[in-house]
Amino acid sequence: MIELLIVVAIIAILAAIAVPNFLEAQVRSKVSRVKSDVRSTATALEAYAVDNNRYPDVPKSGSIPLKLGIPYSRACLSMLSTPVAYMSNSLLIDAFAVGSQNTQFFGYANLKAALDAGDVDTATAGAATPQQKNMLLEHIWLLQSVGPDRINFALNAPPVGFQDAVKSLTTRETMSFFYDPTNGTVSGGDIVRTAKGQF
Repeated sequence: MIELLIVVAIIAILAAIAVPNFLEAQVRSKVSRVKSDVRSTATALEAYAVDNNRYPDVPKSGSIPLKLGIPYSRACLSMLSTPVAYMSNSLLIDAFAVGSQNTQFFGYANLKAALDAGDVDTATAGAATPQQKNMLLEHIWLLQSVGPDRINFALNAPPVGFQDAVKSLTTRETMSFFYDPTNGTVSGGDIVRTAKGQF
């Protein structure tokens, strides 16, 4: 009986050591997958722009063009696979998203179209000066995953959330918006990519 208790105690100790390491490795694997999927989508966006001289707008809601992006809409980037297949599947599921079908896909916003249409309050978004606006225009578009904390900062409440994302790109006030593994594997922030690269 004592031997059995010792064996159970040893197994419990080994499990206590192994499980956190396994969970952390799982999160790191998901981060790599998300970054790879976002990179593939970015390549498709650039190929689309070469053929069409513009980046995709997001679909309309009724008669209103939603330039800011629809959070996790399956229709947002459908034009990347139909009618021309810039990628085989534009409905890449965000590995960190939870919840209903509407919250499983990457967020997308056409930053240039949003600025051109006047859909961004540039003062609130930190793009009030010509320099900040030009800095924002260099990014052109934004792709976003909720990241390991599974909290969507950018596109959950356009225009407010979107303007926070924009402010992160033009100022250093909200840099915590971006996921950084040096803050911990499961730390706050979204995984974001723009035309200028990964953030």
